[in-house]
Amino acid sequence: MAFAQGNILEEYKWEKRVILLFAPNSSTPEIIAQEQIIAKDKLGYAERDLVVLKYILESDDEEIVRKKFKVPIEEFTFILIGKDGGTKLRKNEVVFSKDLFDLIDSMPMRRSEITRKKG
Repeated sequence: MAFAQGNILEEYKWEKRVILLFAPNSSTPEIIAQEQIIAKDKLGYAERDLVVLKYILESDDEEIVRKKFKVPIEEFTFILIGKDGGTKLRKNEVVFSKDLFDLIDSMPMRRSEITRKKG
């Protein structure tokens, strides 16, 4: 499992956009708030091919991914990885769906997805 987690981008590349959530523990206020936002807007997340992966300081796999993305253990961090495997957004605060969706919807790949669905 650790090997697969270390290559997390390859597993989803060109298929999904990936949100990586990091938190020191599951009771960190930001992780709770972010999970509530995601749950509330799950249709928008699905429409944009988003997969949410959560890394809490309590597992070995978490350490591998945390080191890969250089995330300090004491911080909440939100990272958006595009379908091309590149980091599109990185914040140490809660990200609201509107801001996230506006960013994704402005990306060339997303605009072509929207055009294809209309046609």
